[in-house]
Amino acid sequence: MAPRQRPLHKTFRLRSNQRMRIIWKTYVRAARDWADNPVAFVVDSYLALVFTAICVALMCLRTLDFWASAYDILFSGAAALLCCALCLLQIKSVKNIATNPAAGLFLVGTTAFFYQDSHDVAVYGLNEYFPFAVSQLSEAINTGTLYILAITIARLSYSAIFIFVVAMTLFNTRKQIKLNSMNGWVIPVASLGAILSLLILSSAGDFVANSFGLELFLVRQAYALDFTSSYRCDGVPRDDRVLLSKMSDTVGYALHLTFPDRPLLRIRKTDKDAANSIPNAGNYRVVTCNTSMPKG
Repeated sequence: MAPRQRPLHKTFRLRSNQRMRIIWKTYVRAARDWADNPVAFVVDSYLALVFTAICVALMCLRTLDFWASAYDILFSGAAALLCCALCLLQIKSVKNIATNPAAGLFLVGTTAFFYQDSHDVAVYGLNEYFPFAVSQLSEAINTGTLYILAITIARLSYSAIFIFVVAMTLFNTRKQIKLNSMNGWVIPVASLGAILSLLILSSAGDFVANSFGLELFLVRQAYALDFTSSYRCDGVPRDDRVLLSKMSDTVGYALHLTFPDRPLLRIRKTDKDAANSIPNAGNYRVVTCNTSMPKG
């Protein structure tokens, strides 16, 4: 009796599984010479790409959803950065440099410099739109500094890491091609997730830094966090929010802003519906507050 043949789809699945096992073993064998943990390297690489996709998708939301997802955007971008850093630290030569005390001091000093620079950018951005001392907008300054620092890291660190990863990949590819033609391809494929993440986030950081959306974000953070709807002031129109001056007990700044309902990064300063998104003579006024005690 002739042996029973396997169904075609089962044969294809079996061969595919065998091929994947061969590729995986080849990758682990090829990466073991320069990576501490080849498995962690490829997992971190593609996990970074997942977080990058989430970050970019959230950045494309309409304004109302964007405001609600602002911290999710920051978290997903930071998670992508962390995964790329962990991926790089699996490379033995990078790990040796990173564990050097001088590298730690350089990192601390660089972070402090960019934090102060981000703080100055946030203050300058707010000062362009609010006609009073913006030091009173403490919440907006703190939040804006954090986000601008993240954008700076995206523009600088991601770009620098991207170049370094490419250089390491090409170096190892050239070395592995001499040993085995298949080995020359598995390392770039394992690095592809991190490389794409770095490229996408670096480009996104450049785009955001040069967009009106960043300025609008700073204004909106001030409007939502520093201005309040609980006040005791005279002559304030309904639906306005008020900033109680930190320099005078009887002065307040009333403001009413509305924001276009479309993706934040697609809003331009010259758009007609963007006029009411920033303080101007039509939606901003100085009001008198706390002039009389409430009746008990």
